[in-house]
Amino acid sequence: MKSKLLTATLMLLISLQLVAQTNPLVGTWQAVSFVGTDADGKKITYDDSQFVETKIITPSHYALFTQMKQGDSLVFDKAMTGIVTVEGNKYTETPMYISQQQKGGAASFTYKLEGDKFMQSGSGTDANGKKVSYVITFQKVKAPAQSNPAIGTWNQLSSKGTSARGEKWQHDNSTHTRLLVVNPTHFMIIAHNNKQFENAIVGSYKMQGNKMVIDTYTHSKYPGTAQVELIPHLEGAKMTVDAKATLKDGKVDTWTDVYEKVNEKTSKTASTK
Repeated sequence: MKSKLLTATLMLLISLQLVAQTNPLVGTWQAVSFVGTDADGKKITYDDSQFVETKIITPSHYALFTQMKQGDSLVFDKAMTGIVTVEGNKYTETPMYISQQQKGGAASFTYKLEGDKFMQSGSGTDANGKKVSYVITFQKVKAPAQSNPAIGTWNQLSSKGTSARGEKWQHDNSTHTRLLVVNPTHFMIIAHNNKQFENAIVGSYKMQGNKMVIDTYTHSKYPGTAQVELIPHLEGAKMTVDAKATLKDGKVDTWTDVYEKVNEKTSKTASTK
């Protein structure tokens, strides 16, 4: 028994080392600055008092959620999820689902790691179609890693529930697509309805027994004030999540989601949508 446990532990350690070697950017990152230069040589700078950007990177996928400061408020700017690859100092993101009506495929960057900072260098276009070269600096978010069976990337197959007003609802992936990305400390989900962006949610969590209790979260449309608990149940590559959100007035939304784990083949298919 001890021999089997030791073997399993060694295999897990080797697996984690291989992940770190193939993708050293795995983790959750918070942007601290954006420094760019436009086609006319004009400097463009933002710091974390002007925008909030969270990036989750797993061994195979990424998720991004951005808000911009407007007055005293943070306003949703964009969200996207997709496939990530790292080769040498080259970091490539291939979007699968995005909030903005934009065209284009994979975006490649160079990156540099310095301690718990990650610098992503690349180029894009501004609102006027002019090229902008930039460097975004991210700080790694440090939080206790959770042992969570839901860790991974998941396509939602169906969802049904009852609202706090007692209204029942349901839908499936023939009309509603959702991609859920979960790492050991954070999660993000991006939702589309009939191929139109619906919403995105990003947040952190802790496990309490078999419950995934959401610490804090940010919703692209609504204040994140509900107390949310999720209970994942795995069966092979399928996951059922029983969820409950307790609202400020004490009323409760309940729902059940069914997901299928994303692998390389389904990732490539989804990215062409």
